[in-house]
Amino acid sequence: MPDYLSHRQNAVVTDPQNIAALNSCLETLADQFGLAWLEQPGNNPVQELWQAKHAMATNELLNLGDAIGNLLQADGRWTKRQIELMKSSDAGQRAGATFEILGLSLFNGPGQKVIPARDDQKGYDGTVVLQDGCLMVSIKNHGVSTHETDFLKRSGEIHGEFLDCMARSRANAMDVRIMALKQPTTADWSTLRGQIADVVAGNKPADSAAWQGFRRLLDPRWQPSPWHASYAFLLLAPFHPNEQKKFEDKIGEGIANLERHCSQVPPDVCRTLFLRLSASASIPDCAQWAREYFDQYPNTNVEVIVLYQAALAVDMAKDTTQITHHFVPVFGTKYAAWRDGGTAPRGFSINSLVGKIEMNATRLVMSNGVTTMPMPAGYMFQRSEINRYYDPQKGQHDAVISNPAPGVFINAVSGPGPALMMRASTDSRLLLLP
Repeated sequence: MPDYLSHRQNAVVTDPQNIAALNSCLETLADQFGLAWLEQPGNNPVQELWQAKHAMATNELLNLGDAIGNLLQADGRWTKRQIELMKSSDAGQRAGATFEILGLSLFNGPGQKVIPARDDQKGYDGTVVLQDGCLMVSIKNHGVSTHETDFLKRSGEIHGEFLDCMARSRANAMDVRIMALKQPTTADWSTLRGQIADVVAGNKPADSAAWQGFRRLLDPRWQPSPWHASYAFLLLAPFHPNEQKKFEDKIGEGIANLERHCSQVPPDVCRTLFLRLSASASIPDCAQWAREYFDQYPNTNVEVIVLYQAALAVDMAKDTTQITHHFVPVFGTKYAAWRDGGTAPRGFSINSLVGKIEMNATRLVMSNGVTTMPMPAGYMFQRSEINRYYDPQKGQHDAVISNPAPGVFINAVSGPGPALMMRASTDSRLLLLP
């Protein structure tokens, strides 16, 4: 077996026996996607992850390889067809096929067996066979919205203007945080871009009804390098008012499809809508909206809605980053009858090769790496590059590089030469499930 793992960062295990199992996940990807295709330049997320060598890219590939290996055993023809869709140039088609593979595989585990739906089977995407019953799973991918995509694009442009202004004025050690007071219009974005030079120069920008924020120096405990520009940049905006409606429409669409094709099922079948949310979505808000849907339609022929969110989460106490699989089941009125209808209470779980399974909401916090405060729900664009100076004359020889928050990187320098930097994704988002 070719050794695909040794040339990559691996933060999972070091035991030789387990490393062989991990390497087999990467071998599955090389076999199924084709090594020549994986190594081609392109903007396909699988190609980008294969060519990136950092630990999080490895983790995403391991989960994908494990999922494909599991589903090839269950239905090779279905899995190969999904892989071809993942290689498509159509981003929407890619995203749907990717989550069908990763989403169904999450139900593989002890006492649970996944069977993808037949080509002629409408209404659901797979069956999860349990010891005493089954789940009929319909998968819906509610990823990054057009509103958030636009926010991230425009924030990236503002961030670029900020860096240009810093370079022109040779500014250093700047901490800038900006918040939109309402959903920004095109004119509001133009206004903000025109204010950035004043922000960097320390001049008070013209008052704006759309923006508020502040500029200050980075916390001196970071010991910013005098030779390398350091900065922290954060831009926030409230969710677009249509986000809730789009979420509710996605629930309604998924449930209507299940009801249309699966209105009558045996009592041991649990109709399950499995809905993926983007990394920035508010799980508590979405869970509340799902409960409100069941309250409004108590006779819905769907037993449970499972909300799922994959994201990179930082354990601030341990200064570690890992994939978190956050899932929240929202039960309809008919779930209890299914749960209690067997010889023992029925239930299910989700499982993943890499990452932590979490049912409690991950807290979104604002951090400069030293202090934290709660983050308001909304869209976030965060980039920080802090070049910390370790002075050898003061005995500071043990340099530490880290990624304490999404988009925040702490580099290490000991002089005017190149900084020691972490290999990682720029924005700390998962590529397969953004």
